[in-house]
Amino acid sequence: MTVPPSAAPARHLRARRNPRWIAAGILAICLGAVGSLLLYSRAATANVVVAMAATVMRGEVVDADDLVQMTVGHLGGMRAVPSARLTDLVGQEALVDLPAGSIVLEGTTGTSEQPAGRAQVGIRLPLGRLPVAALPRGTPVRIISVPPPDAAGTSPVSVRGTVASAPLETADGARVLDVWVPAASAETVARLAAVDQLALILEAP
Repeated sequence: MTVPPSAAPARHLRARRNPRWIAAGILAICLGAVGSLLLYSRAATANVVVAMAATVMRGEVVDADDLVQMTVGHLGGMRAVPSARLTDLVGQEALVDLPAGSIVLEGTTGTSEQPAGRAQVGIRLPLGRLPVAALPRGTPVRIISVPPPDAAGTSPVSVRGTVASAPLETADGARVLDVWVPAASAETVARLAAVDQLALILEAP
């Protein structure tokens, strides 16, 4: 009986690795690591702060619609108001001009303090008795009396003051505003305002 020759052992061929695919894999891993690092760094430095959705001039009251949340990166030392305190700003006065799109910083809103020795008086002035220029809070002005033609012998009144709140327009086109005046002159100014005998002059800075 003839014995068949033993089968030759199978040869195992090793797969040849393509160097290009290896390099591409290493590159993908590196890019993924860099992207993850950038995302982590961006998330770590992200700050959600309060920003202005509309311009609010100095002396005006901040409304809820004037504010918005904004996510920013590194603040560079700026003391921005965090978004968690957004509702705290509603109803406060703007102590500086707050343009739309700007970040709200600490100390730019609050309650204005009445200067010592001054009284706050509200006056109403028709067009032609005050400048058309903007009169933000803190603007130096002079209030003068405008007596009627038949008021002969009336002593003129001239009082220096400071705008406490920017003028607001009324339905009839007049302007109403609050002014700080010397306490000793407050009663006189109030009486003349009640009978519509005042005019306002913008003082030179």
